[in-house]
Amino acid sequence: MIEDHISRVMGDGYEVAAKIKSSEVGMYILRMENAAIIRKNAQYIKISTNGFMVEEVMEPEHRQIIREEIDKFRELFKIWVATFKKDEFEDEWGLFI
Repeated sequence: MIEDHISRVMGDGYEVAAKIKSSEVGMYILRMENAAIIRKNAQYIKISTNGFMVEEVMEPEHRQIIREEIDKFRELFKIWVATFKKDEFEDEWGLFI
């Protein structure tokens, strides 16, 4: 089970990179959708370090490094998202208005 959890965390990390790249050429709605996925993945990775500590598959120092790096990423993420400019396309779901 822990192997599955590790695989999911790794997959979420890879997806963050892909979503950042694909957000650079897109409409506001798509950029916001990607940003929401990135946020979810980063939060999941950070929270997963708790489970890894309980399962004793992660050293406390590594957990701290990951959590600190995600905190730094979050600050850069906020700056990045602030550059998104709303366009004329409407979000049919009403989430990104």
